[in-house]
Amino acid sequence: MFILLTTCALLVLSMTVHLVLWKIRRPHRELKGLFVIFTLVPCLGIAAIPFLFEVTILDLLRVLLLYATTGFSYILTYPAIGADSPTISLMEFFGGKSSGGVTAEEATEFLVRRPFVKARLRELLKSGQIIEREGVYLVSGKGSLVFRIILTYRKIYGTIPRGG
Repeated sequence: MFILLTTCALLVLSMTVHLVLWKIRRPHRELKGLFVIFTLVPCLGIAAIPFLFEVTILDLLRVLLLYATTGFSYILTYPAIGADSPTISLMEFFGGKSSGGVTAEEATEFLVRRPFVKARLRELLKSGQIIEREGVYLVSGKGSLVFRIILTYRKIYGTIPRGG
């Protein structure tokens, strides 16, 4: 129970720091900021825990492992929270119409008006993962470590026939 409660406390503290800092000033590179917050908070917390409680190193490692999986899951899903998802937008569009439904033409027109790709390009430019030179988009450097891990995973996994 100690491991779960400690991990939850560290997560709540990390998210609180995240929200407070974002209220003061949202960083230009949000994911990098989240990574720093979600790395420093547990390091400080893990360093303080032995002074507050009698715990073993194994328990501290368990807390760190559980925190890492949940904290990094939050970091990976954070961009989706603010993104304009085609699926969610379509479902809201369908749900907002009368019980008569939506024609294929109306759905197509709705999608044409939604700049999903442009919004994603803006986010990639803002995060520094791509750059634009003379109207051409390029990957900036090698990309972040997380980005390279995901691309390596996709190469190993192979093509994904449906979904993401």
